[in-house]
Amino acid sequence: MFRIALAEFSQETDTFNPILSVVKDFQKSTYLFGDEIVTKEINNDIPDGVRVFFSEKNDVSLLPIMMAKCVAGGKLTDEAVEFFKDKLVSGLQDILPINGLILSVHGATVSESIDDVSGYFLAAARKVVGADIPIAAPL
Repeated sequence: MFRIALAEFSQETDTFNPILSVVKDFQKSTYLFGDEIVTKEINNDIPDGVRVFFSEKNDVSLLPIMMAKCVAGGKLTDEAVEFFKDKLVSGLQDILPINGLILSVHGATVSESIDDVSGYFLAAARKVVGADIPIAAPL
């Protein structure tokens, strides 16, 4: 049985917007953890596509961690970034060992102090899963 972890973190940052984005902005939009990600129908989203694709594969077990998305907004607070990074890291640690990770990220997420939040999350995940586990990062 292949164990594939699944997570998504997405926010398109408008760096000209002076209003910072916080965890509450995600709670107003998409803020799911664990099995809720694969049981709740989101429609036209990466986790939905992954769930449908792997539903016909008897040798794959999807291990959902988090799905956090919000509308375009100002830079994320560093506190929000650390909150979600910690959720990703602890979620991965809780389900190890895995054979792969699908971590959907936006690619244009910026925080108060990190210009590449997507890269920051991918690097944090890589530290947990190690160099030999494949990570797919649809943008």
